[in-house]
Amino acid sequence: MGKIRQEPRPGRSKMTVIIFQLDGEDSTVQEGIRTINHAVTSIVKPAAMPPKSVSPANVLTPGNGGDESGDDETAADEIQDESSELHDGGAVERDTPPRVRTFKTPEVVNVDLTAGPMGLKEFLSQKKVADNDNQRYLAIAFWFKEYRQIPEIHNGHIWTAYRHMKWNPQPDIAQPFRSMKKSGLFGKGSARGSYAINHVGEGRVNEMSSGVSA
Repeated sequence: MGKIRQEPRPGRSKMTVIIFQLDGEDSTVQEGIRTINHAVTSIVKPAAMPPKSVSPANVLTPGNGGDESGDDETAADEIQDESSELHDGGAVERDTPPRVRTFKTPEVVNVDLTAGPMGLKEFLSQKKVADNDNQRYLAIAFWFKEYRQIPEIHNGHIWTAYRHMKWNPQPDIAQPFRSMKKSGLFGKGSARGSYAINHVGEGRVNEMSSGVSA
């Protein structure tokens, strides 16, 4: 016995039509139409548009050029700098300029740099510190300790010595201090922001006149 082939049933739809019949004066009919229109509009709401998703190409990950060893803050800055905000199909440039780090100018220390058997300028000339900031800092710290009995110096001492020698310091005056502290040539002073040259740093100063670099 053969099988009876069943034809697929066509889809069915349902639509309800509402008919309103109003009777009355023109003003009453118009008011009724406005009321019905307001009721129908409040029922029929436009479909909400789904939020735009962020393109994976704009996110730095280890698989597409990201750095696993970088910290979250640095990675976030890189994403913000390298990605563009899309608006109406075009790229929008950021209005906020990049922040520039500024450093406070230290105050001049009230100390005589010329009195005594060895002035600062003569001492630095003998050590031939040239334009090497590390050598300059070490020699200045040595001079303050040896000839002014000041074992700890800070940015103000360096600024004063550089002004006396007519040298231009770098914007971040404390940077050589931090660098040489890590290298074991300076120790941390008792006051905040102060540094003390140690015996290793003093040995480097004693070697400067013989041409040994710091």
